[in-house]
Amino acid sequence: MNYLRNGQAVHMDCWTTGELVSPPNSNYTSDRWFKVQVPEVSGHYYVHSSLVSRQTSVGRC
Repeated sequence: MNYLRNGQAVHMDCWTTGELVSPPNSNYTSDRWFKVQVPEVSGHYYVHSSLVSRQTSVGRC
């Protein structure tokens, strides 16, 4: 598992359903996850939807 700093820019590729996560481990209860790319790091990562601000519209993975 990797951690991103607050404010880290990511490129959102798509969304998928996964593990249901609730507070205090997230900002709200959801089973939605975004597949993202981080400019400074190679590869794709999954980030819980509640941790992505300024979400853009992307399709399902």
